[in-house]
Amino acid sequence: MKKQLSFLTLSAIALLAVASIFSSCNQTVDTSFDKEFTNVTFSVPAYPNTIDTTVASIVVTPNLEDFAKTSGFTLADIKSITVKSATISIKDTTTKFTPVTFDIIDRVTLLLYNPANNDKIYITDQAPTHNGATELACDIDKTADVAPFLKASEFYFQFGAKTNKGTDHVVPMALNVTFTIVATIKK
Repeated sequence: MKKQLSFLTLSAIALLAVASIFSSCNQTVDTSFDKEFTNVTFSVPAYPNTIDTTVASIVVTPNLEDFAKTSGFTLADIKSITVKSATISIKDTTTKFTPVTFDIIDRVTLLLYNPANNDKIYITDQAPTHNGATELACDIDKTADVAPFLKASEFYFQFGAKTNKGTDHVVPMALNVTFTIVATIKK
């Protein structure tokens, strides 16, 4: 009787262990990944007068499917994508003209744009401080889901400016934008 009872106990323990292994294989967890677009360069044309317009549209091919594959998830696993940080830099090293800083810009806009469906979402719309800076850490909405833009085959960064002074030369600039991707992956 004792042998029968211990055999039943051991069988129950083994069955529970196997069930626990199989159930843990089906568990999922939400994991965050950062996708960076660094040193996305563009140029702002010379404008002899003040402006208030979009001055550059930069095409981006996100290759999110490849990024997902190498990170261990699929596009279908993505729950959300948000902007983590964005920096706009003026790379004006001219010696022939006075270099441009954010002092001549009263308002900066940076948005994501998808021409396929005409969707737009602002990353920032802000007034930079006039202190001679050539780099602007953008005030961003970290809750807006921008997944449709990054899941597309391409999207645009659109840079706009309202200036208080014209420029006499082309101004090279760069963007650094980091997105946080939350995906559900199997444990």
